[in-house]
Amino acid sequence: MVVTAVFLLCAFSCSALALSQDRHWRIVAAQNGVARKDVARALGWTLLIFSLVFLIWREGPSFGVLLWGMITALAIFATAILLAYRPQLLKPIAAILRRR
Repeated sequence: MVVTAVFLLCAFSCSALALSQDRHWRIVAAQNGVARKDVARALGWTLLIFSLVFLIWREGPSFGVLLWGMITALAIFATAILLAYRPQLLKPIAAILRRR
């Protein structure tokens, strides 16, 4: 359960970091609004750091860092696959990051 929650947190943060780039934003949001790049980057990095600290607290420093590295790699891979094949699945995240 904890691993799934941390994976979802890392996947959201990797998606936010990816959407902070113009190229990915144009593919996903299709020019519907302007991304708040600074908010997306800050949110992405904050959630990644939070997930690392949480796993170190929960699993201990040795296994926590190892588990975080594996989960983060999987989240990065999943985000890359989504951006390549199904970018429309990232539209809910783009809606959160859209400047109103």
